Amino acid sequence: GITTPISLTDFLNNQNNPDLTKDKIVLIGSVRTTGQDYWQIPYLSDPSQLEPGVVVQAHMISQLVNAALPGKQRPLIQTWPVWADSLWILGWSTIGSLFIWRFSRRNRQKPGVWLRLGLSFLLAGGTLYAVCFSALWLQGYWLPLIPTGIGLFLSANLVGIYWIYHTIRIIRTNIR
Repeated sequence: GITTPISLTDFLNNQNNPDLTKDKIVLIGSVRTTGQDYWQIPYLSDPSQLEPGVVVQAHMISQLVNAALPGKQRPLIQTWPVWADSLWILGWSTIGSLFIWRFSRRNRQKPGVWLRLGLSFLLAGGTLYAVCFSALWLQGYWLPLIPTGIGLFLSANLVGIYWIYHTIRIIRTNIR
């Protein structure tokens, strides 16, 4: 882990506890509030707060060392190629639209169809979230959650709109 910073003067004059630096990677850098080496990182509660560059470097080194050790604690984050991401999004969009289409054809006349449809859609979204979270947590793969969720939502809604339009058209035809 990242330890408490010590001053460069104390380090050079050996006025620090040697256990702090023994078998450790030592980074030398400024953590003062003045200067240009400050970065925004997503882990801070206040997005306007900046982190010193030496601390950002320490986090990167920690990530690489943890990934290289035997029995690594966490995998490095990986992504799929663009074509695989596109197929993932297209696949979930197709699954969502086919699911809604099949559901609407089977349950058109049953009471509570909208409630079951909404719950089924929430189940599909929850499954998508669980798969993406599990892939990140277990294997370190960053799967596109938001674009896939948007594709799932839009395709399901387009099929739902078509279903409603088709149903209204059938009703109007039967009335005449």
